[in-house]
Amino acid sequence: MSTDQLSLTFNALADPTRRAILAHLAQGEASVTELAKPFQGHRGNAANAKD
Repeated sequence: MSTDQLSLTFNALADPTRRAILAHLAQGEASVTELAKPFQGHRGNAANAKD
């Protein structure tokens, strides 16, 4: 893994919204609507998690 890729990975994992989405997905499949539900006021963050 290159340094740039490693930095991108750690940057993604530093975001609490992304970590919460990953934790949810670790329990099984979920729709985007289900994943975004806990973040109703933060839909932009949930949408950015797919980047």
